[in-house]
Amino acid sequence: MLNQPPREAIWVSWLYVVLCVAAIFATVPFGRRITEYIDFFVDDSIFTIIVVGLFAVVAFRVVRFLMRQGETSPGSYLWLGGVAIVFGLYAYSLRDNAVETLHFFEYGLLSFLIFRALCHRVHDYSLYPIALCLGFIVGAMDEAIQWLTPQRVWDMRDILLNSVAVGLMQIAIGMGIKPAIIKSGFGVNGVVWLCRTLALAVFIFGVCLLNTPAVIDLYIDKVPGMSHVRGKSSQMAEYGYLLRDPEIGRFRSRFTIKALKEQDTAQSKRAAHILNQYPDVPLYPDFFEKYTVINDRFVHEAGVHLFRREKYLDRFIDYKGRISQSKRYKRAVLIAWRETRILEKYFPKTLAQSRYRILPTQWALLDAVHNAERHYESPVSKSLITIVTYRQMAWGIAGSVIMLLGGSLLYSHRRNDKAVDHG
Repeated sequence: MLNQPPREAIWVSWLYVVLCVAAIFATVPFGRRITEYIDFFVDDSIFTIIVVGLFAVVAFRVVRFLMRQGETSPGSYLWLGGVAIVFGLYAYSLRDNAVETLHFFEYGLLSFLIFRALCHRVHDYSLYPIALCLGFIVGAMDEAIQWLTPQRVWDMRDILLNSVAVGLMQIAIGMGIKPAIIKSGFGVNGVVWLCRTLALAVFIFGVCLLNTPAVIDLYIDKVPGMSHVRGKSSQMAEYGYLLRDPEIGRFRSRFTIKALKEQDTAQSKRAAHILNQYPDVPLYPDFFEKYTVINDRFVHEAGVHLFRREKYLDRFIDYKGRISQSKRYKRAVLIAWRETRILEKYFPKTLAQSRYRILPTQWALLDAVHNAERHYESPVSKSLITIVTYRQMAWGIAGSVIMLLGGSLLYSHRRNDKAVDHG
């Protein structure tokens, strides 16, 4: 089966890939509903049995194929066993989310189908990274569709998870089954296709990394059916700054320290008025839906710091005198104190004009038990990319795509020169 190109025409092999991709994309709009149905009708133990059953069927087919080969080394079985264990552990770790578990298997199947389709043209080791790139591209597009779907979010971890499924299948094929059709080394034809596929992967993922709230705001009102994106709690990518304060620790912001002060001066009255309308925890989701990073970056950022402070200040007051030596109490003290100082130092005018100024008696109690030596890094805005700027990322993506396409052209000329020599 894997020792020669598929018997069907190449377009049929790619049709199987397209149908698998279509099945993956088709589950996106109904993801939550599918999860709810499975959770309601299928017990965890039954779901585990189904997963184990699928594994058993696949394992039986693979072992049967290897036994027919006649000369299969023990190393092949070890590789396949190792991949099966890792794949099974990943699948089991996703048991609380039926859709993610289903996606994990779907991407494993997709990886196998991509391998079959590529076998028509590529017969060396470059096939495996090409297959991984194609699986990564589908995963990125899958997440982009989720981001466009109401009630679904963009999550880079899902792209990584889906790529793991693709990669594990390629490892199982390359190191376990070792198809005779795949020759060692990297041929010119394979490198050409690898460069092209890598360029496409970098371009598609790069578009996602450059689709920031500022960019979204430029086109969201011009594209029909995208108004719901304004209310999303997470975006594809945001760029900001990792700020360090010797007293507080580290926290991320969409603004520099200077810009934060300017925003606080200019917007304090309006921001305080908005925040005063959300005094209770049950109202926080309404705040996050209305004041997103697309609609109001400063108010959103101030609100997240404030709500985090309020949450742990309430816990500190609740824990006081009951479990004052517990880890939960110490954590509440640390977070309430540091988030208060972030607000006082970087959002001072907004805090001063709001109803959330901490009482002197509360601050005295908090300050008395706070451990100044403990490290603190606020998780607020933790998804911000701070290693590179937006401009650096854009240039890096453009440069990578150009170099990969240039490499593709270079190897294409070599391939053509070889063809002429042989002719």
